[in-house]
Amino acid sequence: MTASHAILIIAAGQGRRFGGHQQKYLVPLIGGEGSLQRLLRQLLLLAADTKIAVVVGHRAKTVEAAVGVFSSTIGCVGDASLANGSPLTTIVAGLGSLASDRHLKGAWVLFADTIYHPQALERFLASASDRLLVASQPARSGAAGDLVGMRIEPGSSRLLALGPEEPLTQGVMAPAVYWPRSCWGSLAEAADRGHSLQWQVLRDQLPETPVTVLTLPPDHAFDIDTPAALHQAHRILVGPQAVASFRRTVSKEERNLGEPDRLVDSCFHKHCPSAEHAAIEASALNWLSAHRGRTVPAVLKLQGPTLLLEPLRGIRLYDLLRLLRTIEGQRPERAAQARQASLVLLRRGLEQLFQLQRALLDWPAAAERPAYPLASHVTGMLSLAVRLLGLPPLLGSECRELLDLRYRWEAADALVPFRDATTKNILVAIGELAPSPELGPNDRMACLLAWLDREEVDTAPLIDFDFTSVVHRTAPEDDLFSLLGHAGSLPVTETLLAELVPDGSAWPNAVAQLVTRIHPEIRPNPERAARALLVRYLRFGGRKLLYRLLNPAAYAVRFRYDNPAFYFEQLPIVLPQLDPGFGSTFPLLMARLLQLQKATALLPSWSAREASHDLYQTNLGLSIPYWQESPLEMAPLTGATPPGR
Repeated sequence: MTASHAILIIAAGQGRRFGGHQQKYLVPLIGGEGSLQRLLRQLLLLAADTKIAVVVGHRAKTVEAAVGVFSSTIGCVGDASLANGSPLTTIVAGLGSLASDRHLKGAWVLFADTIYHPQALERFLASASDRLLVASQPARSGAAGDLVGMRIEPGSSRLLALGPEEPLTQGVMAPAVYWPRSCWGSLAEAADRGHSLQWQVLRDQLPETPVTVLTLPPDHAFDIDTPAALHQAHRILVGPQAVASFRRTVSKEERNLGEPDRLVDSCFHKHCPSAEHAAIEASALNWLSAHRGRTVPAVLKLQGPTLLLEPLRGIRLYDLLRLLRTIEGQRPERAAQARQASLVLLRRGLEQLFQLQRALLDWPAAAERPAYPLASHVTGMLSLAVRLLGLPPLLGSECRELLDLRYRWEAADALVPFRDATTKNILVAIGELAPSPELGPNDRMACLLAWLDREEVDTAPLIDFDFTSVVHRTAPEDDLFSLLGHAGSLPVTETLLAELVPDGSAWPNAVAQLVTRIHPEIRPNPERAARALLVRYLRFGGRKLLYRLLNPAAYAVRFRYDNPAFYFEQLPIVLPQLDPGFGSTFPLLMARLLQLQKATALLPSWSAREASHDLYQTNLGLSIPYWQESPLEMAPLTGATPPGR
């Protein structure tokens, strides 16, 4: 769609059928967005250069504030008087505000309380012309799609096209109408004559104005007039297939739906996806215990799909780094001490990762491990993300690029067992900092300051836990990016890399050079490193994004300190740094990453009220345990106290 056509969004009504106590198009649907915010985000991504105006009336200031966070180019027109006016009066007021722009040939009229499928919006934007266009579900049309008449389909309130032999009867507003400039005067005249709805003008225009119908499938446009319609919108936007896909490839709770991981009689019971998975993880842990000593939890027993592990006490490195950043920001006199402690801990975690990876390369089962599954864990996740964000679905050509990525990954990239070395999977064995109901935030900070004064940062044991990922092989850079490229560790990473790789390389390039420390035969490879970073950041950002959109109650616990937009913001920047040819090798994938970058940046800030509607938990009908700290530190079932370490 060119800039010669505008989009007018109607957001002026009182929403009486919805209850009138709140703006129905601002009530959160998914990801904290109401239908208005969702529509604006979609339009900004699909038609960035198109003039967009929102017609306000009821609680105009509230709507203006919601619109203002998107773009200064989106204007709000109208005033409180439109709250009691007819829909046609509102449309006329909106078109009147556009009339001074002589370049405009016409405008689409859309509705703030309507959910539009991205493919419907694409059709609208591509169809604007000098003709009157009606998006609807016609019974049948005349030659070349010309609308000859219209009426209401009994029982459904849908606008139908009629043949020339059928009478013109009452109709309803279509979900979208394109009014060419030549018709704007007719709309104003109809409003002056007392008409209140678009269909009345459409009926009058039929004998003398060619009208083209854009037929929409049932789920490509539906409005939210009542609270019941809001619940229906949740079901349509998400659907059982999305929940099933989330469970299959994203959910961290899936293995715990039957019984949560718990401490029982001084043994930590970890439930794996299957007995085979448990046996593989036990094999890796036993091998690492034999070759790397007490840097991993000991396996006490293997019971089918359950691992009985040595319990741990301490604080995750992720949380410790977060608390140290808090000290830097709030205690200037301790900032240098906290910053140095963060640097030492991350350096120690990296050295331990090198040792673990060398040992895993010699693990007898290493060669049998299949490559990390990009088809489900990357392509499937991308497909689910674009669906929930209301973006156009993946094209066949995009899927072919992703298939090429998968072939390269399996043939040349996936060389080492996958450790999953994020700082969330490393425990710093400081017993007094372990999560406890009795330990409040202030008490924990006091314990941390006392620990810093004892100068034990060089000696506190670091224990790597959760080796579920070793069932797969990955690129050698993957674990390095997991540890050093996580949003929680990146502020420290750049200082650390200046010491380890003092050639001034950008941080992702410096990380990629560290692969030689895993094994001398593994040489740096920029293209492989770029693919590894893509996979890791898509998983980091994608998992958190999908949790927020589909499972906000778990997001509120698991990822309360994370921002998924960070990873989508970084990807288009760092991939060309690693591999300048990435964009030419995968042009459609790069375009999709840029779209996701913009889409996630436009999502509203996280609000705790999103967690009140946990569609995932509701669909499963189960009470699901969520935890933010290490699950190895969850409260015991028997009152047993885990031993210190």
